[in-house]
Amino acid sequence: MIAFLYCSGMSHIPQVNLGNTVKLAEFSKNYLKPLTSQKDQNLVVFLQEKLSLQDFTKFADVYNAFSDGGAFKNVKTLMDENFSVHLPAVSSPAGALGTLKKAFEGKVHEVMTPEDVDGLDLGKGVMNLIIVNLTPKKDANSEEDWHAHNDAQIGDVVQKLNKREVKYTALYTAKTATQTSEGSTGVKRHLLADETVTEVNNGTFINATCMFFYVRTITAFIDKGGKNVTLNFNDTSLFTDEGSECSNSTATLKFKYAEAGNLTLTLTFEISDQNTTDWQVDSLQVVVEGSASGTDFSGEANMNTKKMNVWAPKDYSYHCSRLPVVNATADNTTTVNVSLVLDGFQLQPFNILDNQFSDGWDCIPFFTGGIWMGLLSVLLLTLILLWGFTMLSDIRTMDKFDDAKGKTITVNVSE
Repeated sequence: MIAFLYCSGMSHIPQVNLGNTVKLAEFSKNYLKPLTSQKDQNLVVFLQEKLSLQDFTKFADVYNAFSDGGAFKNVKTLMDENFSVHLPAVSSPAGALGTLKKAFEGKVHEVMTPEDVDGLDLGKGVMNLIIVNLTPKKDANSEEDWHAHNDAQIGDVVQKLNKREVKYTALYTAKTATQTSEGSTGVKRHLLADETVTEVNNGTFINATCMFFYVRTITAFIDKGGKNVTLNFNDTSLFTDEGSECSNSTATLKFKYAEAGNLTLTLTFEISDQNTTDWQVDSLQVVVEGSASGTDFSGEANMNTKKMNVWAPKDYSYHCSRLPVVNATADNTTTVNVSLVLDGFQLQPFNILDNQFSDGWDCIPFFTGGIWMGLLSVLLLTLILLWGFTMLSDIRTMDKFDDAKGKTITVNVSE
């Protein structure tokens, strides 16, 4: 969820109806670009950890006609006193903000407390982007107290800017949406944080801005020179992103797992948009570094992506409860042999909507072994039943019978 607070006339900014999600490109073009294209205009971004429309419904006392805003007193006052626009849902606002920081032509300032605003050098004739990082949720006693504390910080920053007679437009947003239902399960998995690597449902989630990756555990079977080791990678704190990137038609997912025993495993997925309807994983390279149990297992292995067969329609994510991955060659004596089992694997490199995975394209085929057995059994029983009905229809009865009052039927039999 994202809310805009405009302190100058910006009536040309488009409104968004509830239920519609503003995509990343649309957000940058229609909202951020107009805000940064004005002369002597500064942009102040209040960045919170999590925020959604449900937070305002729950903590802003919206059902009270005489409400002062509840936990959002300062936000309500600013929106009432100035022209404002609110967007119920935006796809990856933190990603758009990161792009804006790189392309911003003026000065970029990041502050952690309202007191830091007093020391900022906001020269006249220079555009300034001020990012105010609000207090993390972990430092608050309750969720309502957390929102109230951040709302007070917003009020303090606004007062300091007004005191310095700084012209600005304020933007209130968050890194991710607040989780609205606990323990929800299903094909879609709601994302709970915007860090590059985080823990979701006891698994590892990697957010590469334009690409989502989730795996519950990774089991690696590593063999080199006749010696082997089996490792279970399930500690989310040991996963790090190694520069994943993506464009409109290609994507590279690269992450490393650093085992406590001086052994690291780096996986690099090369993904391409095959046509207008599908995407697939073209290659997967595994790099092993370090040693385990006194054996050096360093080496590289190219995995068999054809047998792996990870693909999905363009608007779907790929999901597999248990995905086995083996070397491209059965015997690779020059380097290291690696086999992987990805448990609870889900990947979506394109078309991220509503900051969550799209419907899953599952690795289980439509006709599984059990379905084929059932169909063949039904077919066999049907054939037996048809054969039985055919036999019954071929039974013939006598067309002549003895009449007790009539002449006896005589059948001449010649020997």
